Amino acid sequence: MWRLQYRNFGTHETLVGNFSVDVGDFLDHAGIRWFELRKTGNGSWSIYQEGTHSPDAHHRWMGSAAMDGSGNMALGYSVSSGTLYPSIRYATRLASDAAGTLQREVTLMAGSASQTNVNRWGDYSSMNVDPSDDATFWYTNEYLTDSGQGWRTRIGTFKIESVIYVEPDGSCGGNTPCYETIQEAMDAGNSGTIIRIAEGIYNEDLILDTSKAITLQGGWDSAFTVRSSSSTVGSITVSNGTIISDSLVVQ
Repeated sequence: MWRLQYRNFGTHETLVGNFSVDVGDFLDHAGIRWFELRKTGNGSWSIYQEGTHSPDAHHRWMGSAAMDGSGNMALGYSVSSGTLYPSIRYATRLASDAAGTLQREVTLMAGSASQTNVNRWGDYSSMNVDPSDDATFWYTNEYLTDSGQGWRTRIGTFKIESVIYVEPDGSCGGNTPCYETIQEAMDAGNSGTIIRIAEGIYNEDLILDTSKAITLQGGWDSAFTVRSSSSTVGSITVSNGTIISDSLVVQ
């Protein structure tokens, strides 16, 4: 129902969108069909990934999707059924998640009444990314209350935690995206990115000169499941932006 969102990542271009479908498991069960189209260079647009979001018996419709500067996606929508008042929810995915999958959904606002007459619904619902940091999502949709005021609008904001991994041999325990140097990971990350660094000594002098806030977590084991040590770097210079350091030692 929402317009396509276009992004140009340099290496490729994307369009993300969605529409409501009958998922077909029983009569008139609405779900959200979402998709990402990609184009590389002068090539043609093609479907990169797609999926149908319908995790239970509730109806989901009036969707809107957007992608942040790290390639993470958020899909917002209305949800209701015979046992659930019209409410607002959203689901997200990291760029590194398996294609065609969404993570758990979140309730932005729970409804508390039903619409008993005929009226338009959610005309101006939308999901947008804040241009100030290219990471914060702003979402608005309609819901119903029992306060006697009928339908109401709620505006919410959230970020999708983006994680990048660093290990000198480029393995990162199979986690992606994986970089061999911390500086490469810092350059690739956007504001809000968490960079998990394998334990050891890195002969790097780190520089952050762009307006973004990142977190450096050192001391991870080779499987990136436990932190029991630290990571060592040469120096850290911040001329713009913010770095939060955890278990990272500067020589």
